[in-house]
Amino acid sequence: MISKIKLFFYPYNVLFKLFRLRYRGMLYEEGWFEAACYYQSINRNKEPIPWWSYSFNDFFIPKLKKDISIFEFGSGNSTIFLESKVNKIISVEHDKNWYDKMKKKLTKTKLIYRNLDDNYPKVILEFNEKFDLI
Repeated sequence: MISKIKLFFYPYNVLFKLFRLRYRGMLYEEGWFEAACYYQSINRNKEPIPWWSYSFNDFFIPKLKKDISIFEFGSGNSTIFLESKVNKIISVEHDKNWYDKMKKKLTKTKLIYRNLDDNYPKVILEFNEKFDLI
């Protein structure tokens, strides 16, 4: 039993390395520990980021331009993050409590509430425009 406990704290084991990564390395730089601690997609500075993989963020975010229009099914930290990076976001939400919460946080996004029974997936057809990202 004692040998198992020693192994747990042995300097080269996985747990020790993970603790060391808390203050350096890619997981630290990307804010993975903050996201895990707060149970939401945030960066190291506790700012909202899209709930995508970090490698996808690195690939996709530099491609965002101010003239892009987005339609979302469901809003969240990605919506908050994208508001300052693109021209237009329309987002449809089916959870009334979440809709009310996001309505207070979003300044530029057109947020629509629809019950799942009210043709939720067809809301996008109400807009006679092409979106760059759905």
